[in-house]
Amino acid sequence: MDLAIWISVIVVGLAAGLSPALWRPLLRLLSVVDVPNERSSHTRTTLRGGGLGPLFGLLVGAVLILVGSSGLANRSVFPIISIIATGMIMSGVGLLEDVRGLSVLSRAGLQVVVGAGLGLVLYISGGLALLWTPVVAIGFAAFVNFANFMDGIDGISSLYGLAAGLSYAVIGVMAQRDWLVLIGLMTAVAFAVFLPWNISPPRLFLGDVGSYLLGAVLGGCAINSMVSGVPFLVALAPLTLYLVDPLSTLYRRARKHERIFDAHRNHTYQRLVDAGISHMSIAGLIAVLTLITSGISLMVLINRGWAWFAGISIVGIAVGYLSLPSLWRRRGVATAKTLHAWRPDVEVISPREAWAPSRWAVVGASGFIGTAVVDHLRSNGVEVVPIVAPRVTLDRTSTDPQVVASAAEGHAATDAMARSLIGVDVVVNAAGMAVPDGEASPSLYGANGLLPAIVAHAAMRAGVGRCIHLSSAAVQGTRPMLDASTEVRPFSPYSKSKALGEFALLAAGMSRLETFKETDLLLIRATSVQGHGRRTTENLRRVARSPLASVAAPGDYPTVVSSLDGLVDFVERVGESKEAMPQILLQPWEGLSVLDVMALAGGRRPAVLPAWICRSILRSGHILSRIFPRVVGPLRRLELMWFGQAQDLNSPIEVSSNRTHIQRVLTNEGR
Repeated sequence: MDLAIWISVIVVGLAAGLSPALWRPLLRLLSVVDVPNERSSHTRTTLRGGGLGPLFGLLVGAVLILVGSSGLANRSVFPIISIIATGMIMSGVGLLEDVRGLSVLSRAGLQVVVGAGLGLVLYISGGLALLWTPVVAIGFAAFVNFANFMDGIDGISSLYGLAAGLSYAVIGVMAQRDWLVLIGLMTAVAFAVFLPWNISPPRLFLGDVGSYLLGAVLGGCAINSMVSGVPFLVALAPLTLYLVDPLSTLYRRARKHERIFDAHRNHTYQRLVDAGISHMSIAGLIAVLTLITSGISLMVLINRGWAWFAGISIVGIAVGYLSLPSLWRRRGVATAKTLHAWRPDVEVISPREAWAPSRWAVVGASGFIGTAVVDHLRSNGVEVVPIVAPRVTLDRTSTDPQVVASAAEGHAATDAMARSLIGVDVVVNAAGMAVPDGEASPSLYGANGLLPAIVAHAAMRAGVGRCIHLSSAAVQGTRPMLDASTEVRPFSPYSKSKALGEFALLAAGMSRLETFKETDLLLIRATSVQGHGRRTTENLRRVARSPLASVAAPGDYPTVVSSLDGLVDFVERVGESKEAMPQILLQPWEGLSVLDVMALAGGRRPAVLPAWICRSILRSGHILSRIFPRVVGPLRRLELMWFGQAQDLNSPIEVSSNRTHIQRVLTNEGR
C-alpha cells in the first residue's frame, strides 16, 4: 500500500472524528434522542444519531477514491464504492428511523431491497450468479438488523467496528485484495474515532443511522469477499459473534413462544451487563474475540487443509461466548438463582377494601430505624407494640433460603414472638445488623438472614394481617437500576446476608399453610437512609466538606441517598394501603442528584471530575478488590458518590415529594 492509501485512511478518521461536533446541535434541534425502554442498558434519555460521523468519514473516503487519490487499481475501486454506497443508503433508512420512525415492515422491506440491489450489482459485474441474489438480499438484511440489535451498550459498535475492520484489512493483505484492505482500514478508523463521543459526557449514541451503516459495510465486505474467492469461513469469521448472539437469542425467544419483535434484554451481551460486568469490558471482550476468530480463520488462507480445525475452534469460541452468562452466574455474581440455587415466585398482594389497621408492632423498636417508625406512628395516633428482637445466629455458609425458612419455622424464638403479636394488625421488622463493611459472622447472618423468616412465621401464626420486612437496596449491588425484582447482586457479607433474609422470608410465605394465607408478607428495600445522629450521615458530611468531595461529570446522576422521614412515611403508607401491590417494594427516590447531595452536605459545590477518570479509578479498584476484598465497601461508596445509581420510579404506593426531608438532614437543619 502506498502513501496515498494511508493519507486516505487518516482523512477518513479526521472527518469521522471531528464531524459529530457539527451534527450534535442539529440532532438536539430535531430532538433525536434515545429514550430508555425494556431493551435498554442505559437509564437516561440520550442524544442519538452520532452515526452521521462515521458516515461522513466514509463518504469523504469514497470521494477520495473516485478522484483517484487512493493509489488503487481501477479494478479495486468498484467493490469499495459499491460497499460504501450500500452503507450510505442503509444509513439513510436508519436516519429516517431515528428522526421520525418507520414500521417494522417498512424497514425490513427497504433492507431486503438494498440487499437485492447489491446482489444485482455483483451479478452485473460478473462475479455472482443471478440465482444467488435472493440469498444475498436476505443475508444482507439479516446482518444489518443484527448489527442494530447488538448496538445496545457503550462502546460496543466502536470497538467491534475497529476489530472487524482491522480483521478484514488483514484478510485483504493475505488474500491480496487491495480493496478489502482499504475498506477495512477506513471502517476501523471511522468507528474507532466515535468512541470518545460515545463514552464521554454529554454522551452521544450511534443510533440506527450508525448501526445500519456498520451492518451494511461489514455485511458488504463479507459478501464481496466470498464473491471474489475468499473462503467462506474466512469471509464470515469477523462477523461470528454478531451472528451467533442474535441468532441464539431469536432461537431462545421462539422456543419460548415470545414475540420476537418486542423489546427485550435477552442477548448474551445484555445478560452479561445484568450480571454486573461493565459495558466497556463486554465491548472489549467482543472486540478481542473477533480478532481471535478472524486470526484463526487466516489458517485457511495458509493451508486449506486446516479449515476443519479453524472451523471447530471458531465454533468453540462462539459457544464459549454464549455460555459466559451461565458461567458467570456459577461464580455467584449475577442473580438470586446463582447465589442460592433457588428463585422465588413473587406474589401480588391482593387489595383489602375494608383494611384499617389500628395496632402495629415494631421488631427492633430500639434501633435507629425502629425508633423512628415507632415515633412516627405514635405521632399519628397509632397504637404501637415495641418488640425486642431476639438474638439469633446462623451459620454463615447457609445459602439455601428454603432451609433457612424451615429452620425459622421450628425456632424457639418463633413461638415466643407469635405470642407477642396476637391482636396486632401490622408488624414491621426493623431489626438487623447495619454493618456494610462487617465480616461474615453467625450473628450477622442470624440478624439479617434468619430473623426475617422468624418474624414472618410468627406473624402468620398470630394471624397478623400484614408483615413488613425492612431490607436494603444493597442486595442489588451494582445493578444499573435498582428495582423491585428478585434479581440480586450482593457484593459483601452484609448484602449477602440481607439477600438471604429476603429470600428466606419469601420462602416462608411459599411454604405456608392455607390457614396462614390471610397474612400479607412484604419487604421494602431501603436505600442509603440518612438521619440526624446517624454515623453514616456524619461521615457523609465529613467527606462532603473535605477536599475529596467530588462527583463524576456532569453530576446529574440520581443518588440513592434518602431520608429517615421519607422511609418511615413510606412504611406507614405500605402498611395502611388498601391497594394491590407486589411483595417487594423499593423505597421511592427523593429527587436529588449526586451533585445535590454533596453540595447540601458540604455547604459548597464539589469538584466535578471527568467521568472517564472516575471509571478508570473504579475499574482499577475492582481489580485490586480481588486481591484485597476489604476495599469492596469503600470502593462501592466511592462509586455511589460519583455516579449514584438509577432507581425504578414506578411505585404502586403513592407518595408525596420528600425532597425537603433529605435537604434538612444533609444540611443538619432542625436537629
